[in-house]
Amino acid sequence: QRDLSISHNNLGDLAREEGNLAAARAAYEADLSIAARLAASDLTNTTWQRDLSVSHTQLGALAREEGNLAAARSAYQAALDIATRLARADPENEGAQNLELAVRKEVSALHSE
Repeated sequence: QRDLSISHNNLGDLAREEGNLAAARAAYEADLSIAARLAASDLTNTTWQRDLSVSHTQLGALAREEGNLAAARSAYQAALDIATRLARADPENEGAQNLELAVRKEVSALHSE
């Protein structure tokens, strides 16, 4: 299931690069659906939690590109909540720290718009 989720994410990226935002949204939402299900099935699986944060970040970026700042804020906040939890749970994990920092940068950029 994780591989399928990642495939949807990649398809979303391709559609977004082509300017097909509707197809990108559909792919990212399919990714989010799978990532959310996996993350909910095992709250201790940090890979699945990270994947869920990334899925929210992708939807936030897309919403921002579409001009839907409210949806972007909501998605970024969901991503930040997860990333912060992961970073606090394992302060020595550089990947978790970098994820939180990356999402915080997106949130800051959005607030400056």
